Amino acid sequence: MKKVLSVLLTVCLSLMPLALSASGQTMSKQAFVRQELSKDETIYANLDYDGSVKEIYVVNRINTPEAGLYEDFGLYESIVNLTNSIQPLVADESIQWQLPKDPRGFYYQGKLYEGQLPFLIDIEYILDGREMPAKAMSGKSGDIKLKFTVTPNPDAAAYFRDNFMLQFQIPLSLDTCSGINAPGSSMVIAGRTATLAYMVLPGTTTEFEISFYSPYFELGSISMTAMPLNLNSYMDNIIDVEEIRSGVDQLSEGAGQLADGTARLRDGLKELSSGLKQLSAGAGQLDDSMPEFQDGVRQYTGGVDELARAAAEISENLGLLAQEGGKLKDGFSQIYTGITTITDPITRLPLLPESLKSKILEFQSQLGAYRDGLNQYVDGVSMISDGMKEFTAGMSKLASSNKELLDGLALIVDGMGELAKGLEKTAKEVKKLPDEVQKLVDGQQELKNGIDKARTILDELGGEEAEKPEPVSFVSDRVKPNSVQFILKTPELKPDSEKNNNTKPEETQKSFWQRLKELFT
Repeated sequence: MKKVLSVLLTVCLSLMPLALSASGQTMSKQAFVRQELSKDETIYANLDYDGSVKEIYVVNRINTPEAGLYEDFGLYESIVNLTNSIQPLVADESIQWQLPKDPRGFYYQGKLYEGQLPFLIDIEYILDGREMPAKAMSGKSGDIKLKFTVTPNPDAAAYFRDNFMLQFQIPLSLDTCSGINAPGSSMVIAGRTATLAYMVLPGTTTEFEISFYSPYFELGSISMTAMPLNLNSYMDNIIDVEEIRSGVDQLSEGAGQLADGTARLRDGLKELSSGLKQLSAGAGQLDDSMPEFQDGVRQYTGGVDELARAAAEISENLGLLAQEGGKLKDGFSQIYTGITTITDPITRLPLLPESLKSKILEFQSQLGAYRDGLNQYVDGVSMISDGMKEFTAGMSKLASSNKELLDGLALIVDGMGELAKGLEKTAKEVKKLPDEVQKLVDGQQELKNGIDKARTILDELGGEEAEKPEPVSFVSDRVKPNSVQFILKTPELKPDSEKNNNTKPEETQKSFWQRLKELFT
Protein backbone atom coordinates (compact mmCIF):
# COMPACT_ATOMS: atom_id res chain seq x y z
CA MET A 1 0.00 0.00 0.00
CA LYS A 2 2.81 2.38 0.91
CA LYS A 3 4.56 1.73 -2.41
CA VAL A 4 1.34 2.47 -4.33
CA LEU A 5 0.88 5.76 -2.49
CA SER A 6 4.52 6.61 -3.17
CA VAL A 7 4.08 6.03 -6.90
CA LEU A 8 0.87 8.10 -6.99
CA LEU A 9 2.54 10.91 -5.09
CA THR A 10 5.49 10.90 -7.50
CA VAL A 11 3.16 11.00 -10.52
CA CYS A 12 1.20 13.91 -9.07
CA LEU A 13 4.38 15.88 -8.49
CA SER A 14 5.62 15.18 -12.03
CA LEU A 15 2.33 16.36 -13.59
CA MET A 16 2.25 19.70 -11.77
CA PRO A 17 4.48 21.57 -14.33
CA LEU A 18 2.17 20.41 -17.16
CA ALA A 19 -0.83 21.71 -15.28
CA LEU A 20 0.90 25.05 -14.74
CA SER A 21 1.73 25.29 -18.43
CA ALA A 22 -1.86 24.55 -19.40
CA SER A 23 -3.17 27.22 -17.11
CA GLY A 24 -0.62 29.88 -18.11
CA GLN A 25 -3.07 31.81 -20.29
CA THR A 26 -5.69 31.89 -17.52
CA MET A 27 -3.00 32.97 -15.10
CA SER A 28 -2.06 35.95 -17.19
CA LYS A 29 -5.65 37.20 -17.39
CA GLN A 30 -6.53 36.81 -13.72
CA ALA A 31 -3.10 37.21 -12.16
CA PHE A 32 -4.05 40.18 -10.04
CA VAL A 33 -7.60 39.23 -9.13
CA ARG A 34 -7.69 38.83 -5.34
CA GLN A 35 -9.37 35.59 -4.37
CA GLU A 36 -10.94 34.61 -1.05
CA LEU A 37 -8.64 32.41 1.02
CA SER A 38 -9.89 28.92 1.85
CA LYS A 39 -7.27 26.69 3.41
CA ASP A 40 -6.47 23.73 5.64
CA GLU A 41 -3.53 23.48 8.04
CA THR A 42 -1.57 20.38 8.94
CA ILE A 43 1.01 20.90 11.66
CA TYR A 44 3.97 18.55 11.70
CA ALA A 45 6.11 18.50 14.84
CA ASN A 46 9.39 16.68 15.17
CA LEU A 47 9.80 15.63 18.78
CA ASP A 48 12.86 14.46 20.67
CA TYR A 49 12.97 11.03 22.29
CA ASP A 50 11.58 12.46 25.55
CA GLY A 51 8.61 14.13 23.82
CA SER A 52 9.97 17.68 23.85
CA VAL A 53 9.46 19.76 20.71
CA LYS A 54 12.42 20.17 18.36
CA GLU A 55 10.83 21.89 15.36
CA ILE A 56 7.39 22.61 13.97
CA TYR A 57 6.38 22.80 10.32
CA VAL A 58 3.02 23.78 8.87
CA VAL A 59 1.78 22.42 5.55
CA ASN A 60 -0.88 24.76 4.19
CA ARG A 61 -3.29 23.57 1.52
CA ILE A 62 -4.95 26.48 -0.28
CA ASN A 63 -8.04 25.79 -2.37
CA THR A 64 -7.56 27.30 -5.83
CA PRO A 65 -10.88 27.13 -7.67
CA GLU A 66 -9.85 30.21 -9.65
CA ALA A 67 -6.55 31.79 -10.66
CA GLY A 68 -5.58 34.92 -8.81
CA LEU A 69 -3.92 36.44 -5.77
CA TYR A 70 -4.25 34.43 -2.55
CA GLU A 71 -3.08 36.05 0.68
CA ASP A 72 -2.25 33.92 3.67
CA PHE A 73 -0.82 34.99 7.03
CA GLY A 74 1.82 33.55 9.31
CA LEU A 75 5.24 34.24 10.71
CA TYR A 76 7.64 31.60 9.38
CA GLU A 77 11.37 31.10 9.61
CA SER A 78 11.35 29.65 6.09
CA ILE A 79 8.77 28.97 3.34
CA VAL A 80 8.94 26.20 0.73
CA ASN A 81 6.60 25.81 -2.25
CA LEU A 82 5.60 22.14 -2.38
CA THR A 83 3.54 22.34 -5.59
CA ASN A 84 5.42 24.35 -8.21
CA SER A 85 8.16 26.96 -8.60
CA ILE A 86 6.09 30.06 -7.83
CA GLN A 87 7.65 32.26 -5.16
CA PRO A 88 5.57 34.18 -2.62
CA LEU A 89 5.64 37.85 -1.75
CA VAL A 90 6.31 37.99 1.99
CA ALA A 91 5.87 41.11 4.11
CA ASP A 92 5.77 40.57 7.87
CA GLU A 93 2.92 38.05 8.38
CA SER A 94 1.46 38.54 4.90
CA ILE A 95 2.24 35.79 2.40
CA GLN A 96 0.87 36.45 -1.10
CA TRP A 97 0.76 33.82 -3.85
CA GLN A 98 -0.09 34.38 -7.54
CA LEU A 99 -1.63 30.97 -8.23
CA PRO A 100 -3.24 29.29 -11.24
CA LYS A 101 -6.56 27.54 -11.09
CA ASP A 102 -6.10 23.96 -9.87
CA PRO A 103 -8.85 21.79 -8.36
CA ARG A 104 -6.18 19.83 -6.51
CA GLY A 105 -5.20 22.91 -4.55
CA PHE A 106 -1.83 24.46 -3.73
CA TYR A 107 0.55 23.26 -1.01
CA TYR A 108 3.33 25.12 0.73
CA GLN A 109 5.39 24.47 3.83
CA GLY A 110 6.36 26.95 6.52
CA LYS A 111 8.78 26.35 9.36
CA LEU A 112 7.70 28.14 12.51
CA TYR A 113 10.02 30.02 14.81
CA GLU A 114 8.04 28.62 17.72
CA GLY A 115 4.61 27.26 18.55
CA GLN A 116 2.59 25.85 21.40
CA LEU A 117 1.12 22.40 20.79
CA PRO A 118 -2.16 21.52 22.57
CA PHE A 119 -0.40 18.90 24.71
CA LEU A 120 2.81 18.67 26.72
CA ILE A 121 4.28 15.21 26.26
CA ASP A 122 6.85 13.58 28.52
CA ILE A 123 8.34 10.15 27.77
CA GLU A 124 10.52 8.34 30.31
CA TYR A 125 12.75 5.39 29.45
CA ILE A 126 13.42 2.91 32.25
CA LEU A 127 15.75 -0.11 32.10
CA ASP A 128 15.62 -2.66 34.93
CA GLY A 129 13.94 -0.12 37.20
CA ARG A 130 16.43 2.70 36.48
CA GLU A 131 15.55 5.73 34.40
CA MET A 132 18.12 6.73 31.79
CA PRO A 133 18.35 8.68 28.52
CA ALA A 134 16.77 6.95 25.55
CA LYS A 135 20.03 6.76 23.56
CA ALA A 136 21.81 5.15 26.50
CA MET A 137 19.23 2.32 26.48
CA SER A 138 19.50 1.63 22.75
CA GLY A 139 20.83 -1.87 22.10
CA LYS A 140 20.63 -2.85 25.79
CA SER A 141 18.88 -5.96 27.13
CA GLY A 142 16.59 -6.17 30.14
CA ASP A 143 13.16 -5.21 31.41
CA ILE A 144 12.02 -2.10 29.56
CA LYS A 145 9.39 0.34 30.73
CA LEU A 146 8.15 3.36 28.77
CA LYS A 147 6.19 5.87 30.81
CA PHE A 148 4.09 8.50 29.03
CA THR A 149 2.62 11.59 30.68
CA VAL A 150 0.38 13.91 28.66
CA THR A 151 -0.92 17.17 30.13
CA PRO A 152 -2.82 20.09 28.57
CA ASN A 153 -0.49 22.88 27.53
CA PRO A 154 -1.56 26.02 29.45
CA ASP A 155 0.20 28.20 26.87
CA ALA A 156 -1.66 26.71 23.91
CA ALA A 157 -4.71 28.36 22.38
CA ALA A 158 -7.86 27.37 24.26
CA TYR A 159 -9.49 26.06 21.06
CA PHE A 160 -6.77 23.43 20.59
CA ARG A 161 -6.37 22.64 24.29
CA ASP A 162 -10.10 22.12 24.92
CA ASN A 163 -11.21 20.46 21.68
CA PHE A 164 -8.38 18.34 20.33
CA MET A 165 -7.84 14.70 21.22
CA LEU A 166 -4.46 13.04 20.84
CA GLN A 167 -3.92 9.54 19.46
CA PHE A 168 -0.69 7.62 20.03
CA GLN A 169 0.70 4.86 17.80
CA ILE A 170 3.69 3.06 19.31
CA PRO A 171 5.31 0.34 17.17
CA LEU A 172 7.08 -2.55 18.91
CA SER A 173 9.03 -5.15 16.98
CA LEU A 174 7.99 -8.66 17.98
CA ASP A 175 11.52 -9.77 17.13
CA THR A 176 12.98 -7.73 20.00
CA CYS A 177 10.03 -7.33 22.39
CA SER A 178 8.29 -10.05 24.42
CA GLY A 179 5.89 -10.16 27.34
CA ILE A 180 4.30 -6.87 26.30
CA ASN A 181 2.11 -5.36 29.02
CA ALA A 182 0.20 -2.26 27.96
CA PRO A 183 -2.89 -1.63 30.13
CA GLY A 184 -5.55 0.50 28.46
CA SER A 185 -4.14 0.16 24.96
CA SER A 186 -5.54 -1.21 21.71
CA MET A 187 -3.09 -3.51 19.98
CA VAL A 188 -2.91 -4.24 16.26
CA ILE A 189 -0.39 -6.78 14.96
CA ALA A 190 0.73 -6.46 11.36
CA GLY A 191 3.46 -8.85 10.33
CA ARG A 192 6.18 -8.73 12.97
CA THR A 193 5.14 -5.38 14.42
CA ALA A 194 2.69 -4.79 17.27
CA THR A 195 1.27 -1.27 17.22
CA LEU A 196 -0.16 0.01 20.51
CA ALA A 197 -2.78 2.76 20.31
CA TYR A 198 -3.83 5.15 23.06
CA MET A 199 -6.23 8.08 23.05
CA VAL A 200 -6.04 11.21 25.22
CA LEU A 201 -9.22 13.28 25.53
CA PRO A 202 -9.16 17.08 25.30
CA GLY A 203 -8.17 18.99 28.42
CA THR A 204 -7.24 15.88 30.41
CA THR A 205 -4.05 14.68 32.04
CA THR A 206 -3.24 11.09 31.11
CA GLU A 207 -0.53 8.68 32.18
CA PHE A 208 0.13 5.23 30.78
CA GLU A 209 2.97 2.72 30.86
CA ILE A 210 4.26 0.04 28.52
CA SER A 211 6.54 -2.71 29.77
CA PHE A 212 8.24 -5.63 28.05
CA TYR A 213 11.46 -7.59 27.91
CA SER A 214 13.95 -6.93 25.15
CA PRO A 215 17.27 -8.67 24.48
CA TYR A 216 18.20 -5.83 22.15
CA PHE A 217 16.20 -2.67 22.71
CA GLU A 218 15.25 -0.51 19.77
CA LEU A 219 12.13 1.46 19.05
CA GLY A 220 10.50 2.68 15.89
CA SER A 221 9.23 6.22 15.49
CA ILE A 222 6.31 7.01 17.82
CA SER A 223 3.63 8.84 15.87
CA MET A 224 0.83 10.98 17.28
CA THR A 225 -2.11 12.67 15.63
CA ALA A 226 -4.32 15.35 17.12
CA MET A 227 -7.70 16.32 15.71
CA PRO A 228 -10.93 17.89 16.95
CA LEU A 229 -13.20 15.62 18.98
CA ASN A 230 -16.72 15.97 17.58
CA LEU A 231 -18.89 14.65 20.41
CA ASN A 232 -22.12 15.89 18.83
CA SER A 233 -21.67 13.67 15.81
CA TYR A 234 -20.67 10.74 18.00
CA MET A 235 -23.68 11.11 20.26
CA ASP A 236 -26.13 11.58 17.39
CA ASN A 237 -24.90 8.51 15.51
CA ILE A 238 -24.02 6.12 18.32
CA ILE A 239 -26.40 6.72 21.22
CA ASP A 240 -30.02 7.71 21.76
CA VAL A 241 -29.61 11.06 23.52
CA GLU A 242 -33.31 11.48 24.29
CA GLU A 243 -33.48 8.08 25.96
CA ILE A 244 -30.43 8.93 28.07
CA ARG A 245 -31.96 12.31 28.96
CA SER A 246 -35.14 10.58 30.12
CA GLY A 247 -33.14 8.09 32.18
CA VAL A 248 -31.04 10.87 33.72
CA ASP A 249 -34.19 12.82 34.59
CA GLN A 250 -35.69 9.78 36.32
CA LEU A 251 -32.40 9.16 38.12
CA SER A 252 -32.30 12.79 39.26
CA GLU A 253 -35.89 12.61 40.51
CA GLY A 254 -35.17 9.36 42.34
CA ALA A 255 -32.01 10.80 43.88
CA GLY A 256 -34.01 13.83 45.07
CA GLN A 257 -36.69 11.64 46.64
CA LEU A 258 -34.00 9.52 48.27
CA ALA A 259 -32.36 12.63 49.72
CA ASP A 260 -35.75 13.90 51.01
CA GLY A 261 -36.54 10.53 52.58
CA THR A 262 -33.15 10.38 54.23
CA ALA A 263 -33.66 13.92 55.56
CA ARG A 264 -36.95 12.80 57.12
CA LEU A 265 -35.10 9.84 58.62
CA ARG A 266 -32.58 12.29 60.07
CA ASP A 267 -35.37 14.35 61.65
CA GLY A 268 -36.99 11.20 63.06
CA LEU A 269 -33.68 10.12 64.54
CA LYS A 270 -33.34 13.51 66.18
CA GLU A 271 -36.73 13.03 67.85
CA LEU A 272 -35.79 9.47 68.81
CA SER A 273 -32.53 10.72 70.28
CA SER A 274 -34.40 13.32 72.34
CA GLY A 275 -36.90 10.72 73.60
CA LEU A 276 -34.15 8.25 74.46
CA LYS A 277 -32.32 10.98 76.32
CA GLN A 278 -35.37 11.66 78.45
CA LEU A 279 -36.03 7.94 78.94
CA SER A 280 -32.41 7.39 79.94
CA ALA A 281 -32.63 10.25 82.45
CA GLY A 282 -35.85 8.77 83.92
CA ALA A 283 -34.30 5.30 84.11
CA GLY A 284 -31.28 6.79 85.83
CA GLN A 285 -33.46 8.50 88.42
CA LEU A 286 -35.41 5.28 88.94
CA ASP A 287 -32.19 3.36 89.33
CA ASP A 288 -30.98 5.89 91.89
CA SER A 289 -34.21 5.46 93.89
CA MET A 290 -34.15 1.65 93.81
CA PRO A 291 -32.05 1.25 97.01
CA GLU A 292 -34.60 3.34 98.95
CA PHE A 293 -37.44 1.35 97.38
CA GLN A 294 -35.65 -1.89 98.26
CA ASP A 295 -35.33 -0.77 101.90
CA GLY A 296 -39.07 0.02 101.97
CA VAL A 297 -39.90 -3.42 100.63
CA ARG A 298 -37.66 -5.00 103.24
CA GLN A 299 -39.51 -3.04 105.94
CA TYR A 300 -42.81 -4.18 104.46
CA THR A 301 -41.79 -7.85 104.44
CA GLY A 302 -40.54 -7.54 108.01
CA GLY A 303 -43.89 -6.05 109.06
CA VAL A 304 -45.72 -8.85 107.27
CA ASP A 305 -43.66 -11.42 109.13
CA GLU A 306 -44.38 -9.76 112.49
CA LEU A 307 -48.07 -9.43 111.66
CA ALA A 308 -48.22 -13.11 110.67
CA ARG A 309 -46.64 -14.15 113.96
CA ALA A 310 -48.98 -11.89 115.97
CA ALA A 311 -51.98 -13.18 114.03
CA ALA A 312 -50.96 -16.75 114.73
CA GLU A 313 -50.65 -15.97 118.44
CA ILE A 314 -54.03 -14.20 118.54
CA SER A 315 -55.64 -17.05 116.61
CA GLU A 316 -54.25 -19.53 119.08
CA ASN A 317 -55.57 -17.53 122.05
CA LEU A 318 -58.94 -17.07 120.41
CA GLY A 319 -59.10 -20.81 119.86
CA LEU A 320 -58.42 -21.40 123.54
CA LEU A 321 -60.99 -18.75 124.45
CA ALA A 322 -63.55 -20.42 122.19
CA GLN A 323 -62.88 -23.75 123.82
CA GLU A 324 -63.24 -22.30 127.33
CA GLY A 325 -66.39 -20.43 126.26
CA GLY A 326 -67.88 -23.69 125.08
CA LYS A 327 -67.18 -25.24 128.43
CA LEU A 328 -68.63 -22.18 130.20
CA LYS A 329 -71.67 -22.39 127.96
CA ASP A 330 -72.18 -26.04 128.78
CA GLY A 331 -71.68 -25.49 132.54
CA PHE A 332 -74.05 -22.57 132.70
CA SER A 333 -76.62 -24.52 130.72
CA GLN A 334 -76.42 -27.26 133.32
CA ILE A 335 -76.76 -24.68 136.07
CA TYR A 336 -79.76 -23.12 134.37
CA THR A 337 -81.37 -26.52 133.87
CA GLY A 338 -80.80 -27.47 137.52
CA ILE A 339 -82.22 -24.18 138.80
CA THR A 340 -85.28 -24.33 136.61
CA THR A 341 -85.84 -27.94 137.62
CA ILE A 342 -85.99 -26.81 141.28
CA THR A 343 -87.90 -23.55 140.78
CA ASP A 344 -90.53 -24.72 138.34
CA PRO A 345 -92.34 -26.97 140.89
CA ILE A 346 -92.16 -24.23 143.51
CA THR A 347 -93.83 -21.72 141.21
CA ARG A 348 -96.74 -24.10 140.86
CA LEU A 349 -97.40 -24.40 144.61
CA PRO A 350 -100.91 -23.04 145.43
CA LEU A 351 -99.94 -21.52 148.72
CA LEU A 352 -96.88 -19.69 147.26
CA PRO A 353 -97.22 -15.99 147.63
CA GLU A 354 -97.52 -14.08 144.40
CA SER A 355 -94.70 -11.80 145.33
CA LEU A 356 -92.32 -14.67 145.82
CA LYS A 357 -93.56 -16.39 142.67
CA SER A 358 -92.94 -13.33 140.62
CA LYS A 359 -89.44 -12.99 141.98
CA ILE A 360 -88.70 -16.66 141.11
CA LEU A 361 -90.05 -16.20 137.61
CA GLU A 362 -88.06 -12.98 137.22
CA PHE A 363 -84.96 -14.80 138.42
CA GLN A 364 -85.59 -17.56 135.86
CA SER A 365 -86.01 -14.95 133.15
CA GLN A 366 -82.75 -13.24 134.06
CA LEU A 367 -80.96 -16.62 134.09
CA GLY A 368 -82.40 -17.33 130.59
CA ALA A 369 -81.26 -13.94 129.31
CA TYR A 370 -77.81 -14.50 130.75
CA ARG A 371 -77.73 -17.94 129.18
CA ASP A 372 -78.71 -16.53 125.79
CA GLY A 373 -76.10 -13.75 126.10
CA LEU A 374 -73.45 -16.25 127.13
CA ASN A 375 -74.39 -18.45 124.14
CA GLN A 376 -74.12 -15.48 121.77
CA TYR A 377 -70.78 -14.48 123.26
CA VAL A 378 -69.40 -18.01 123.01
CA ASP A 379 -70.71 -18.33 119.42
CA GLY A 380 -69.19 -14.94 118.56
CA VAL A 381 -65.85 -15.94 120.00
CA SER A 382 -65.99 -19.13 117.95
CA MET A 383 -66.76 -17.17 114.80
CA ILE A 384 -63.95 -14.69 115.54
CA SER A 385 -61.61 -17.60 116.19
CA ASP A 386 -62.54 -19.21 112.87
CA GLY A 387 -62.08 -15.90 111.02
CA MET A 388 -58.77 -15.35 112.75
CA LYS A 389 -57.64 -18.76 111.64
CA GLU A 390 -58.36 -17.85 108.00
CA PHE A 391 -56.62 -14.47 108.45
CA THR A 392 -53.65 -16.20 110.05
CA ALA A 393 -53.48 -18.70 107.18
CA GLY A 394 -53.52 -15.82 104.68
CA MET A 395 -50.85 -13.92 106.56
CA SER A 396 -48.77 -17.10 106.71
CA LYS A 397 -49.01 -17.48 102.94
CA LEU A 398 -48.18 -13.78 102.49
CA ALA A 399 -45.18 -14.13 104.79
CA SER A 400 -44.03 -17.23 102.96
CA SER A 401 -43.97 -15.22 99.67
CA ASN A 402 -41.72 -12.54 101.17
CA LYS A 403 -38.58 -14.40 100.09
CA GLU A 404 -39.80 -14.63 96.51
CA LEU A 405 -40.70 -10.93 96.67
CA LEU A 406 -37.25 -10.01 97.96
CA ASP A 407 -35.50 -12.23 95.38
CA GLY A 408 -37.63 -10.75 92.58
CA LEU A 409 -36.93 -7.26 93.86
CA ALA A 410 -33.20 -7.95 93.79
CA LEU A 411 -33.52 -9.01 90.15
CA ILE A 412 -35.55 -5.88 89.40
CA VAL A 413 -32.92 -3.69 91.05
CA ASP A 414 -30.12 -5.33 89.07
CA GLY A 415 -32.18 -5.23 85.87
CA MET A 416 -33.01 -1.57 86.39
CA GLY A 417 -29.31 -0.81 86.70
CA GLU A 418 -28.55 -2.64 83.47
CA LEU A 419 -31.55 -0.98 81.81
CA ALA A 420 -30.34 2.47 82.87
CA LYS A 421 -26.81 1.74 81.56
CA GLY A 422 -28.18 0.29 78.31
CA LEU A 423 -30.49 3.25 77.73
CA GLU A 424 -27.66 5.69 78.45
CA LYS A 425 -25.37 3.90 75.95
CA THR A 426 -28.15 3.67 73.37
CA ALA A 427 -28.96 7.35 73.79
CA LYS A 428 -25.30 8.24 73.20
CA GLU A 429 -25.10 6.08 70.07
CA VAL A 430 -28.41 7.30 68.67
CA LYS A 431 -27.29 10.87 69.31
CA LYS A 432 -24.53 10.34 66.72
CA LEU A 433 -26.90 8.98 64.09
CA PRO A 434 -28.46 12.28 62.90
CA ASP A 435 -24.99 13.66 62.07
CA GLU A 436 -24.05 10.47 60.25
CA VAL A 437 -27.34 10.46 58.38
CA GLN A 438 -26.74 14.14 57.53
CA LYS A 439 -23.52 13.09 55.82
CA LEU A 440 -25.60 10.60 53.88
CA VAL A 441 -28.05 13.37 52.99
CA ASP A 442 -25.16 15.58 51.84
CA GLY A 443 -23.75 12.75 49.75
CA GLN A 444 -27.13 12.06 48.17
CA GLN A 445 -27.57 15.75 47.44
CA GLU A 446 -24.12 15.82 45.82
CA LEU A 447 -25.17 12.79 43.79
CA LYS A 448 -28.29 14.61 42.63
CA ASN A 449 -26.26 17.73 41.82
CA GLY A 450 -23.82 15.57 39.86
CA ILE A 451 -26.69 13.96 37.95
CA ASP A 452 -28.17 17.39 37.22
CA LYS A 453 -24.75 18.58 36.06
CA ALA A 454 -24.46 15.52 33.83
CA ARG A 455 -27.88 16.40 32.42
CA THR A 456 -26.64 19.91 31.68
CA ILE A 457 -23.49 18.57 30.03
CA LEU A 458 -25.62 16.15 28.03
CA ASP A 459 -27.73 19.08 26.84
CA GLU A 460 -24.61 21.01 25.91
CA LEU A 461 -23.08 18.08 24.06
CA GLY A 462 -26.15 16.65 22.36
CA GLY A 463 -28.65 19.44 22.33
CA GLU A 464 -29.87 21.08 19.19
CA GLU A 465 -28.47 24.36 20.39
CA ALA A 466 -24.96 22.91 20.69
CA GLU A 467 -22.65 24.35 18.07
CA LYS A 468 -19.40 22.98 16.77
CA PRO A 469 -16.53 25.36 17.62
CA GLU A 470 -15.17 27.30 14.69
CA PRO A 471 -11.64 26.19 13.69
CA VAL A 472 -8.83 28.52 14.72
CA SER A 473 -5.58 28.90 12.82
CA PHE A 474 -2.47 27.57 14.56
CA VAL A 475 -0.40 30.17 12.71
CA SER A 476 -2.30 33.46 12.72
CA ASP A 477 -5.51 34.86 14.17
CA ARG A 478 -6.05 36.69 10.86
CA VAL A 479 -6.95 33.41 9.15
CA LYS A 480 -10.01 31.16 9.53
CA PRO A 481 -8.99 27.74 8.23
CA ASN A 482 -11.41 25.00 7.24
CA SER A 483 -9.58 22.47 9.37
CA VAL A 484 -6.49 22.02 11.51
CA GLN A 485 -4.78 18.78 12.45
CA PHE A 486 -1.48 17.81 14.04
CA ILE A 487 1.00 15.04 13.21
CA LEU A 488 3.80 14.49 15.72
CA LYS A 489 6.72 12.08 15.55
CA THR A 490 9.72 11.02 17.61
CA PRO A 491 12.89 9.77 15.87
CA GLU A 492 13.63 6.09 15.58
CA LEU A 493 15.73 4.72 18.42
CA LYS A 494 18.46 2.42 17.16
CA PRO A 495 22.05 1.76 18.23
CA ASP A 496 24.58 4.16 16.70
CA SER A 497 26.43 1.27 15.03
CA GLU A 498 23.28 0.23 13.21
CA LYS A 499 22.62 3.79 12.16
CA ASN A 500 26.15 4.13 10.84
CA ASN A 501 25.83 0.90 8.87
CA ASN A 502 22.58 2.10 7.28
CA THR A 503 23.66 5.69 6.68
CA LYS A 504 23.97 6.80 3.07
CA PRO A 505 25.97 9.87 1.97
CA GLU A 506 23.66 12.85 1.73
CA GLU A 507 23.51 14.19 -1.80
CA THR A 508 21.34 17.21 -1.06
CA GLN A 509 19.31 18.41 1.92
CA LYS A 510 15.82 16.91 1.65
CA SER A 511 12.78 19.13 1.77
CA PHE A 512 9.97 18.65 4.22
CA TRP A 513 7.73 17.46 1.35
CA GLN A 514 10.34 14.81 0.51
CA ARG A 515 10.48 13.76 4.11
CA LEU A 516 6.66 13.66 4.11
CA LYS A 517 6.78 11.45 1.04
CA GLU A 518 9.14 9.06 2.81
CA LEU A 519 6.45 8.41 5.42
CA PHE A 520 4.68 6.29 2.79
CA THR A 521 7.73 4.36 1.59
